[in-house]
Amino acid sequence: MIIELYGLPGTGKSTIATKLEYLLRGRIVRIERRKDFICFNLLSFLRHPIKFFNRTVRAFYESGNKSLLYYKFIKIFLYRNAVVEKAKRYPVAIVDEGHLGNILSAFEQPISPEMLIKEIKNLEIPDIVVHFTLPEAERQIRLKNRGFVPRDSESEDYHRRWIKAMLANDQLLAMLLPTLPIQYIHVEQHMTVDELYILLQEKLQAAENASNNHL
Repeated sequence: MIIELYGLPGTGKSTIATKLEYLLRGRIVRIERRKDFICFNLLSFLRHPIKFFNRTVRAFYESGNKSLLYYKFIKIFLYRNAVVEKAKRYPVAIVDEGHLGNILSAFEQPISPEMLIKEIKNLEIPDIVVHFTLPEAERQIRLKNRGFVPRDSESEDYHRRWIKAMLANDQLLAMLLPTLPIQYIHVEQHMTVDELYILLQEKLQAAENASNNHL
């Protein structure tokens, strides 16, 4: 069971991930060794070569200097490929940097609904998506407290365009989620971890029952 935490920066994904790891007796999935980075990307490619190629070359579709392209290719696309592949090894895996995050990270222009659906077809969709939202004013306060700043490889102009695209594409995905074949839970500002845990337990139990019925 793979649970992907999805949302804009500053919406609380990492904080909740740590608490869910304890409550669900799951595992937050990260890639920390070069060997794992290479091996899990290779496995991902062997399982779904066309999808792997289509989503990974996305790093080179947008403009940007060489440092930014390198960052996208390695730190976003290949890293997330490896995380998602590694997550398949655990009974309950918690991913806060999964493939859906590409919708926020990759584009520097707002995309159309048709393009978003096309991009999603190249992703490996988790069993459950936990979609985090937060009022923009509160999110900005959290980012300021965290010291969130652009990467050195980003120009001010690029960062402005990326922020605008990220907000628009997040709104688009939120609008389309109910129409997509994705199991999801929507987390708003005042939902507690315990409430989220109960909803996830219900989803996990339903998935287990469905699996048993197929045996």
